[in-house]
Amino acid sequence: DSNNEVVFAWNSADHIDPATESVTAGDRDYAHLNSLQVLPNGDILASFRHLSAVLRIARTAHDGFQAGDIIWRFGGRKSDFTFEPGEGGPCAQHTATLHPDGHMVIFDNSPNAFWGNYCVNPDDPSGPAITR
Repeated sequence: DSNNEVVFAWNSADHIDPATESVTAGDRDYAHLNSLQVLPNGDILASFRHLSAVLRIARTAHDGFQAGDIIWRFGGRKSDFTFEPGEGGPCAQHTATLHPDGHMVIFDNSPNAFWGNYCVNPDDPSGPAITR
């Protein structure tokens, strides 16, 4: 805040299990946060490249959620959303932005084999990551 006091702290290690959620098994950078947006109600929208997921995190208690709770996961191994057949959700995305009308815009890298396999297999979300 304006007095240099911490008003909220969140550690992915307290909320994400790298063994079951990261698509880069064994990588110390299992989540790789690459964008953050504070939403009008204070919630945080965070893009985690190595989870291939965007998370909405409660910054204060509301609607049955406690501060720090993950409200939803868009994409990744534990997505709260479903996708059209043939679409597996975001893949190594960046720059997630939630607009006031509820639409989310994401720059989806969908890397190839050169950059690594970061895509969750929609037919086997807990299985090996794939390229697309």
